[in-house]
Amino acid sequence: MKTRLIFISAIVGFMGFAVNAQQLPQSNLYNLNKFNINPAYAGYNGCFEVYGSHLSQWVGFDKSPTTDYLTGHAGLGKNMGLGASIIYDRASYVSTFNASVAFAYNINLGEEHNLRLGLAAKLLQSGVDATGATVDDVTDEVIFGSQGGLGFDSDFGIFYSLKNLQIGISVPNILQGRTKLDFPTLEGFQFERHMAAYAAYKFELNDTWDIEPSVMMRDYKFVKTQLDINAMATYNNLVSFGLGFRTEVGLLARVGLNIKDKFVVGYAYEFASSAMSSFSSGSHEVLLGLKICREKPVAKPSLESTPILAAEPEEKVEEPEEVVETVEPEPEPVVEEPVVEEPEVVVPEVEAPKFHDVSIWFSIRDDNVEHKFDKELDHIVKALKDNPTWKVSVVGHSCDIGTPKAKVAIAKGRAAHVSDYLIAKGIPKTRIESKGVSDSQPLKPNTTEANKKMNRRADVSLIR
Repeated sequence: MKTRLIFISAIVGFMGFAVNAQQLPQSNLYNLNKFNINPAYAGYNGCFEVYGSHLSQWVGFDKSPTTDYLTGHAGLGKNMGLGASIIYDRASYVSTFNASVAFAYNINLGEEHNLRLGLAAKLLQSGVDATGATVDDVTDEVIFGSQGGLGFDSDFGIFYSLKNLQIGISVPNILQGRTKLDFPTLEGFQFERHMAAYAAYKFELNDTWDIEPSVMMRDYKFVKTQLDINAMATYNNLVSFGLGFRTEVGLLARVGLNIKDKFVVGYAYEFASSAMSSFSSGSHEVLLGLKICREKPVAKPSLESTPILAAEPEEKVEEPEEVVETVEPEPEPVVEEPVVEEPEVVVPEVEAPKFHDVSIWFSIRDDNVEHKFDKELDHIVKALKDNPTWKVSVVGHSCDIGTPKAKVAIAKGRAAHVSDYLIAKGIPKTRIESKGVSDSQPLKPNTTEANKKMNRRADVSLIR
């Protein structure tokens, strides 16, 4: 019927996804919430993260598409992550509800080198409600009431990271599920398999600025491949802003705010294309997020209460009682001052420790660092020379100030500073293991300047 043709054409035109078009809900802030596009991101940073967002497309059109997201994910143990999401997508007279749970597993390939696999199971509900539609034939069965159907599907994802490089590939709707409607001449919705790929690399320009170019590609057999090219600049890990270009659409602008590493605010604006600029003011998306990261456990107690180097206790030498010689008084009483004999005290020699882990708390910028070296590291040198088969491990640390690259460089510099001292004292370089671990193992939370100063240190361990 003519009414059905008008109705179905409206669905296809306004949705951007329907029976034979792209079916994935749109998002312009996936750079802030990557779990939205790939289940393998669940728990990837070990924190608990929850995000809510709202997208209004083609503002100005009646019944234009809107999408609401609520997602959350967290790390589970050392290598696992769990996540869940709820997505409600509406376009014209068609709506889709998507609820999913995801599991991700991390394969560690080396320091800052990981591969994650993710799988999500999801419940889909699609519906059609033509209430209020303008029609030519009021007897057409399509416009009576609302229809809906349930279906099941699954998403699969891979996420690879190497230091500042991230690459993710996801395959939504791998089972190609279907929801059934009760219209005699409409079969319902077929959820076709998609493919989405994302790649980004963060360039650390200096201690306060970094820039992250990224590419996002979506592909589906019934539509032309869509490509996003983006660049996002961030100042002091606080505020971000950037531009992007999407094929067949046009320019995108994004702004992000990271408040105390816990609260995330994002906004994206998609400029209306030239064909739609007379009818629409563009598309808007707003995101709010919460990120909670657990403090890493303190591996060692405070150095204020930990001895730098353990040694065999000194033998206690008891001083003899004072001996007072009294002189009898002369006819004229004269009292002489008592005479105290000072016995010679013999201090036993202290042997070097057989094996002990020690921590040297210092900052390269401390004025008294060389004094601390003289006092503490000379004991290490003696133990190594007395035991030629022993080795020493030096691990440098930093506080949380600076970019990841700068923190690693500072930590390695502290370890090298200690190693150079040992080498200068005659310890062969082959007996010294030296590395820096950035701020990954703080003694105390980096919440005060005093705590940060304690975390700027080097740990030294004797290995036999």
